Amino acid sequence: MKDYTAHISLKEKLFRAGIHIPVGLFNVFCLYVGIVYGVLLFAGFFAYEINEDWHIKDNAWLDIMGWIIGFGIGVAVLFILKLLGVV
Repeated sequence: MKDYTAHISLKEKLFRAGIHIPVGLFNVFCLYVGIVYGVLLFAGFFAYEINEDWHIKDNAWLDIMGWIIGFGIGVAVLFILKLLGVV
């Protein structure tokens, strides 16, 4: 399998993923406030990233991976807070 990101340094990959973690966290917050808000943010973010990758071939999967990490962390934190009765 060919590595299409070989030209991107590990530092840049981590940075690109890292700056999208807050978007995933915010998406969990939006889902908690109202499912419509969360779904709209999810749809808008993914449509933007796919369109960006389609046009400028910027390996948008790095941004999406950051969102997934943030979303996973947010869901885990929300789950723990619910177990503790905080929310």
